[in-house]
Amino acid sequence: MAPPPLADFATLGLGYVALAATGILWLLVLTLLRVLRRGRNTNGANSAAGVGCHTTVRFLRHSLLIVKVVVLLVFDLVVFPALCGWWLDLNTLSLFEATATQRLAFHAVAPVFCTAVHWAAGLLYIVTVAMCISVMRDVVRPEVLAFIRDPTDPNYNPLLELVRQH
Repeated sequence: MAPPPLADFATLGLGYVALAATGILWLLVLTLLRVLRRGRNTNGANSAAGVGCHTTVRFLRHSLLIVKVVVLLVFDLVVFPALCGWWLDLNTLSLFEATATQRLAFHAVAPVFCTAVHWAAGLLYIVTVAMCISVMRDVVRPEVLAFIRDPTDPNYNPLLELVRQH
């Protein structure tokens, strides 16, 4: 299988630049709306632009909050396990007497299967590490692992903390 042409990488890069520019434009509009919202009448009544601005800002805040939660979930459930799987694969190449070029060739032949295998291996690795930390919490003093959040704590809710930070 031949490598993709340079035009494909340029198109992909242009797409990412367009997404970044859209995000920056969104933040600029949000800042502009906040500035306009401060333009209230002296008698305390909101101008029509101020009310519309307030509604738009609330809509943008909720939209950004949804995007933030979705990005966190995608990163935690898809990207991080896949990266852990690739990291495990690169560190165990000598164990299986393979080379990085062989792995990349396999990825070029079956990219979806290769990514799924690396994601599953990374997920198993994360679960194993979490189980080891859970067992260590039972064995060592509580102060030793105080810097690592306890997922069994009933007061621990990462999504709620993410929403409160917004």
